[in-house]
Amino acid sequence: MDIGLLHLHVTAALLLLISLLFKTGLLLLNRKEMLDKFRGKTKVVEMIVGALILVTGGYLAFKLGFGQPYLLIKTILIFIAIPLSIVGLKKGKKGMAIIGVLLFVYIYGIGETKSATFKKKKLEIASEIRNPGRVIYQQLCISCHGENGNKGVYKAPDLTKSNMEKDKVVELIKNGKNLMPGVEDQIDEQQLELLADYLYTIRE
Repeated sequence: MDIGLLHLHVTAALLLLISLLFKTGLLLLNRKEMLDKFRGKTKVVEMIVGALILVTGGYLAFKLGFGQPYLLIKTILIFIAIPLSIVGLKKGKKGMAIIGVLLFVYIYGIGETKSATFKKKKLEIASEIRNPGRVIYQQLCISCHGENGNKGVYKAPDLTKSNMEKDKVVELIKNGKNLMPGVEDQIDEQQLELLADYLYTIRE
């Protein structure tokens, strides 16, 4: 269900973004009559698409928790971008419409990269940390796998029941699989080993 909702959320966001780009283009080209016709024909559809984005996005954010800063930034910007775009297109305010579209492009980028800067920072762990593997897990894995490894968001496997060998665990963490992103650009080899070792401690 979570994966289906994620795909629905992304598809709805893309449809809305394409529609906004088209309408803003018409506004910039001073094609007001065509813009009004297009807005009239797509008004109901866009209301449905907008509702889908908010409902699915809200549900997925609730499932993940708002511990990830990018989710909070994304949510705030959505509630700014929507009225900006609506008012800008309705009243023919080109500046507002452009800002609204740019915000939606930025929001989409945040969602795809899971980062407000579109880049993932290298994880830094203080040397005096008692259990660095657990700290790394909490930073990178907890939103989908949960505190104890069995949360299962987006069909994430139950780590407490895993019997995967360590070299395969390391490879999977490093490169990712399906909806699980790889973390090669966020942690070094030593941290990767520490995380893999920690995952063994939460097995039943």
